[in-house]
Amino acid sequence: RVAMLERIAAADADFQAAARQAITARERRDLLLSETLRPMGRAFREDLSQIADGALAAGDTSSAADAGAAQETLMLARLYAERFASYGIEAHRERAEAELAELADKLRALLIGLQSPERRALANGIIQGMPEFLNAMAAMKSWSERLAQAETDIATANATVRENVVAIVDSTVTDLARLQ
Repeated sequence: RVAMLERIAAADADFQAAARQAITARERRDLLLSETLRPMGRAFREDLSQIADGALAAGDTSSAADAGAAQETLMLARLYAERFASYGIEAHRERAEAELAELADKLRALLIGLQSPERRALANGIIQGMPEFLNAMAAMKSWSERLAQAETDIATANATVRENVVAIVDSTVTDLARLQ
């Protein structure tokens, strides 16, 4: 029983360490989302809206439509980034990155037709900001993986405690039966 109690104590230490890792990973992942991905995504959307509105006001319907299409792609990228953050499903991260690659292509195509220096600067600003957005996505993936590992470690520690508690109870019941 002493060995079982020692295994329980070791599993408890593993649980505590994994819980601390899970808290850190979740906090860091959520921080990337709230302080980088969401604000950048919102700024990109606002810039694309300004491009579309300005192009439409200038009678450049082709550029307005291209900006609208780019905005739709951005919204999908943001949606899948949020889904990845919420559910940790790798396919969501991959879809977000694919949408971002498509967004870059759409922005380059948009630049060809844009005449206004202000609207061109907005489009270029989005293109220049995309590496930071992608880096934040990669960091979010890393923290999500650490979180998943910590959750696995917690489950393993719980299973170890449960197995040893059951073994202690069983051996105690057996010993009590012998005494009677």
